[in-house]
Amino acid sequence: MEPEPDTALAPAPEPEPEPSLLLPSLPPMAGSGEIASAKGPRLQFLDAVDKDLNAVLRVLAARFGLQYQIDPAVQGKVNTTLRNTTLFEALEEIIPAGVKYEIRNGVLRVGPTRLETRIFSLDYVALARVGTASTVIQRRLGGSSFASLGNAAGGPGGGPAAAAAGGGADIISATSIADAWDEIRVAVEALTFDATPQGATPDQRGGEGGRPYSRTTTDGRRLIINPIAGTITVSAMPERLEQIEHFIRTFEASIQRQVLIEAKIVEVNLDRRFEFGIDWNVVAANRSARMSPGAGQLGANVQFTLPGGGAQISAVLTALSTQGDVRVLSSPRVSALNNQRAVFDVTTGEIVFNVSSQPIVGPNGATTFLSTVNPTQVNVGIVLDVLPQIGADNTVTMHIRPIVTSVARTASFTSPDGGLHQAPVIDTRETDTMARLRAGETIIIGGLMVTRLERVESGIPVLRSVPLLGSLFSRTVEVERKAELVIFLTPTIIAGQPPATR
Repeated sequence: MEPEPDTALAPAPEPEPEPSLLLPSLPPMAGSGEIASAKGPRLQFLDAVDKDLNAVLRVLAARFGLQYQIDPAVQGKVNTTLRNTTLFEALEEIIPAGVKYEIRNGVLRVGPTRLETRIFSLDYVALARVGTASTVIQRRLGGSSFASLGNAAGGPGGGPAAAAAGGGADIISATSIADAWDEIRVAVEALTFDATPQGATPDQRGGEGGRPYSRTTTDGRRLIINPIAGTITVSAMPERLEQIEHFIRTFEASIQRQVLIEAKIVEVNLDRRFEFGIDWNVVAANRSARMSPGAGQLGANVQFTLPGGGAQISAVLTALSTQGDVRVLSSPRVSALNNQRAVFDVTTGEIVFNVSSQPIVGPNGATTFLSTVNPTQVNVGIVLDVLPQIGADNTVTMHIRPIVTSVARTASFTSPDGGLHQAPVIDTRETDTMARLRAGETIIIGGLMVTRLERVESGIPVLRSVPLLGSLFSRTVEVERKAELVIFLTPTIIAGQPPATR
């Protein structure tokens, strides 16, 4: 606190009347840091009942060998009795709210608390992200359902809403909004202006979405946020500034946590003896695949937790290979910040032809049809959508939404004008789940079944290859094959991980 121009540094007189003070003899060259410390000299007794605050402060400064500088605005009465206390403890008891003090270079300075300005830094991108995920289950066909197939899968057009309009559908939608700068603005604004005095009309400019923001009041409080520069400027009382600093540092530590999510998407073509699905009891009983007790659930939607990472995943794959042909579809690795959606997309565009026919009546009354073919792209492949929340206790809560699509077969139809058109029939397997596990553990999601009809040729090996006559010695049959999709997810905290607890 800077000295007031009308207040000089005064020696240590002993004004009359003075409070009753009993102190031990003080060392003549005692430093101010030693005097204010817990190991410094202590007051044996302080009796200051209905005493003037200025008088008590002057006597304390004199007894401890300090000069003093007391602002004239500091007024009031003291009503306290203390025994065996240090100077610091005594000042904490008698200094009223709204007044601050400091001891520096042998001078006790006391004055009213005034607004201070501090600039805080926040290293975060000035960007607002909005993520939307929708699951559409078509219950019946409608006039525009064929076109809606492409829209729901990422093609141009109305998307899930258009699919629903085609004749009825069940839609499950989830939306995540991540705007760190808007959230910090709301919080710091509340800490700075929650007690706006009467008549202090706020002046507010700017808004959310990573844009600059400012707000001031007539009593001098001020908040300026500049996301591009990564700065937050606040003018407020010192105690409020301490609260704001603590909040910003805690907020920054949370949003800058980062997790690496390693995924493995596996398809198991089941043997005929496991046509009802993978027997997870057999997998759980495998000694090399240690699944956490009580962490799994059996049923149509299977979910387990593995404690061991990569070695345990290999052990589970070995156990699964005893029930069918194991094929790894993809092994993506994605990184994500706390509460930020990460998407892994490996798809191929399949073309779907939407055919419309318009009748045309000729001069002789004959009707012909004019066909218009509009190609629409349908993305087929693997999409993994993960939204992680990284806790301070080394736990990761994830919203997991994997989607695996494939071409099952090709459907053909003939338009009214006699043209032959073909379109792929898409198999879709997806799940939407929430999981909570510790960093380094692996969650297994299973139970996603698919049934395919495959054409298998059989016959006498040599004779079925004879031209023209080979068909007499061979036959083609349709065999039903079942496969189950298994997903492994392992999160590892790579930034902002707290110390391991014992």
